[in-house]
Amino acid sequence: MGGVIQLLKKANDNMPDWIKILGTPVIHGALVNNPIFKKQYRELMIWDQLSREEKEQRLFADVKKALIYAYEGSDYYRESFDSVRFNPYKMENIEDIKRLPILKKRDLIDNLDRIQVNKCEDFYVTSTGGTTGEPVSIKLDKDSIYKEKAFIYHFWSRLGYDYKKSRTATFRGLEFNGKYKKYNPLYNEIQLNPFLLNADTIDRYVDNINKFEAEFIHGYPSAIYSFCQLLENSNKKLKKSIKGVFFISENVYPFQREQVEHVLHCKTLSFYGNSERSVFAEQNDDDSYTFHSLYSFSEVLEDKRVICTGFLNRKMPLVRYDTDDSAEQTENGYLIRSHRGHDYLIGKHMETISAAAINFHSEAMDHVLAYQFVQNEIGNVRLNIVAKKGKKLDIEAVEKTVQKKVGQALSIHACEVGQIELSPKGKYRLIIQNIPIKGENQNDGLGK
Repeated sequence: MGGVIQLLKKANDNMPDWIKILGTPVIHGALVNNPIFKKQYRELMIWDQLSREEKEQRLFADVKKALIYAYEGSDYYRESFDSVRFNPYKMENIEDIKRLPILKKRDLIDNLDRIQVNKCEDFYVTSTGGTTGEPVSIKLDKDSIYKEKAFIYHFWSRLGYDYKKSRTATFRGLEFNGKYKKYNPLYNEIQLNPFLLNADTIDRYVDNINKFEAEFIHGYPSAIYSFCQLLENSNKKLKKSIKGVFFISENVYPFQREQVEHVLHCKTLSFYGNSERSVFAEQNDDDSYTFHSLYSFSEVLEDKRVICTGFLNRKMPLVRYDTDDSAEQTENGYLIRSHRGHDYLIGKHMETISAAAINFHSEAMDHVLAYQFVQNEIGNVRLNIVAKKGKKLDIEAVEKTVQKKVGQALSIHACEVGQIELSPKGKYRLIIQNIPIKGENQNDGLGK
């Protein structure tokens, strides 16, 4: 069933806007009327009404079910469980899971084929980076697309979002082909090009949002923050009041959140997640986060590492997966610290280009072991690339591919290096941002 969504996404790139607009009820309906989406959304509504004891019982049942599924379907987990004499069928307490080894990113990379469940044939492939700096191909159960969206829309409903009819202006995306916007009927949104946003183009963004009559704004915090700064300094107005703003994919700095809420006069929300679909945590009123136990079983170890056992992805289940992020418990939840760090670049006209928008997968990167963006001056970026052992890089092809992704806001200069620069703590960062950023030491969270 998830294949329908994949086909619609591909068709959307080549479809004229007027056809997209006419086809919105059918195309958007393929998502929100799907039985998997509706079932997951219904379960989330029921979950909200359960007592604490009932939630604990459901969580234990889901954990046990997930471990049995992994044991029966994956060669890797069968050997891993047997090595510590763990029998998932006889699991009696949720704490028993702590007997199992932690799955690190390196373990995942080295055992991709053995971790996957072969009987799950309906899947697609995406890629993720991480602290290793090495792109990892993740196989995702296609039904997880619908389940994931149900979690997101249910969370957004806290600010009045109606998944059946609400319209959203989204600052994210790739392949705009030099245009300022493109219509996405699948999610009933207008996607706005974050690479071209500056003082000379703000009018176009405001006009597009007004014409679309968007009720919510969604996207990279860096881009939405820039939009709000530009909006405040211009004479343009949004005709329709924005009901809420949803941040994704980057750390959110308090100064960004404060500015956006001040200019748009609405609340902002973030959720924490990852491309591997192993965790989902929702922002609380005090900016802490609560892990959602219908999505995964999440552990925070004594050293503050976030370890998760996901329930959504049946193609490549992740059991006790080390997310590379950390969390600190508060009175109402957890403060989650992502490894992303300064995750945006600065364009020639002060555009903010998100790391999420340039975390790509293409044929030009097939021989790339690791890559990293280094910015020392506005508008110019050095792309350091490490080749896979025994492979020859086509630096020119990589440079052209990346330049096409970011458009004219940045000049990309690719070069091959022997190794990637790590932080003082030995961690990888996709972007080394050497241009001072206001409030750079005050990050509070996240998004997918």
